[in-house]
Amino acid sequence: AGWPVGLQYLIGSSLPAAFLAQRALLARPVGDDPSSRDLEWYPTGHLVTWVSILPAVGMIAGFVAFLGWEGGPKGAVKVYIDLVMSLAPAVDVDSVERGAEALETWKAVFLESLPGWAAVVWASLMILNGLTAQWIVARSGRNIRPTPSMASIKLPQWLMGALAALLLLSFVTDGTPGYLVDNLIPIVSLPFFLAGLGLAHALAGHRRGLLVGAYLIALIFPLGQKLTVVLGFLDQAFDLRGRLSKLSGNDPD
Repeated sequence: AGWPVGLQYLIGSSLPAAFLAQRALLARPVGDDPSSRDLEWYPTGHLVTWVSILPAVGMIAGFVAFLGWEGGPKGAVKVYIDLVMSLAPAVDVDSVERGAEALETWKAVFLESLPGWAAVVWASLMILNGLTAQWIVARSGRNIRPTPSMASIKLPQWLMGALAALLLLSFVTDGTPGYLVDNLIPIVSLPFFLAGLGLAHALAGHRRGLLVGAYLIALIFPLGQKLTVVLGFLDQAFDLRGRLSKLSGNDPD
């Protein structure tokens, strides 16, 4: 305990939450009338992008900090995984022998992907905390900002280029740069995953059964997760929701 834990909480939770809350409450009057009560709120897609940027910057900073570590950043991750494994409760020798191969396989998977998925978990918790807080204040009628719609997520155009560049770099980089690129891809993909869910909202409309099915596929199955990211990317690139709304005669928002 002590100040290191407090500093970790400040940097990893309090300051990001305060920053995202400040962004979420930014608004400006619609049109040229500064006294207008109609407000244009900070775009939901930009908020989602910030939730991705913050852990990505933290990951890059961590990689730089551990460049001098034996084995580099991957060596530091291996030390952490070995430490966690050493804290696991002891089991009988037969169980260890039967599970040794599977354990080594999982350790190899974690070693390659732990930083990226840790960033995704952090970002997901930030999003869930924000949605929960908004739901609570909206239920009591004390919300300042209207609850945004999933179907209204519009990401910055540069984010598509960033994800495309990372995917291309993953084929031509190795070593520490390749390790960093491979772990940045999941967190940069997260906004497109949410955009894919937004497309599912637009397609499902008021058919809740269809929407629940889409969520289950997207959240449970790895292939469903990848497909949701691809659909989110295509939606942002070709405005699939806008085209859908024109066909149905509805407002895309």
